[in-house]
Amino acid sequence: MAQNNDDIDFISSPIDISNNVLLEELFLNDNQLTTIDVSNNTALKRLGISRNPEIREFDVSNNLLLEERTYHNGKKEGLHLRYWPDGKLIFEYHLKNDLYEGPSRSWNQEGRLIQKMNYVAGREIGRQQLWYDDGGVRSNYVIRNNRRYGLLGTKNCVNVSDEIK
Repeated sequence: MAQNNDDIDFISSPIDISNNVLLEELFLNDNQLTTIDVSNNTALKRLGISRNPEIREFDVSNNLLLEERTYHNGKKEGLHLRYWPDGKLIFEYHLKNDLYEGPSRSWNQEGRLIQKMNYVAGREIGRQQLWYDDGGVRSNYVIRNNRRYGLLGTKNCVNVSDEIK
């Protein structure tokens, strides 16, 4: 006889898989988890958790944390972070209902800021800045009333016949 979801007991106690050294991937769609310990899993390459605000402790101290993302009802929500292997940030985005919302920043592998953008409901708003890896300005513009003003980082169109002289 098949069980419906009402008959399934959800895990509501801590999960300790800290000594499972063979585990390479773990994906949890948690509902009532309060603690997850994977601190000694040296083989762990990927860990995914559909976050629950009830998680109070998350120990990955001996593992490389590459990404933190939050979802609500299957949509990206809140702060999203990704890290370089040395632990420095690659990006920091804020999302609301699967759309960019607020500040968004990215860094190159040396830790230099290369992107600083601002969004409201997924649309660029206000000052937008991009830099090359060497620090040179790639784009620097402001969006007001749905129009861009400033250095857009695009090349001007040139008629091919003008170039062949």
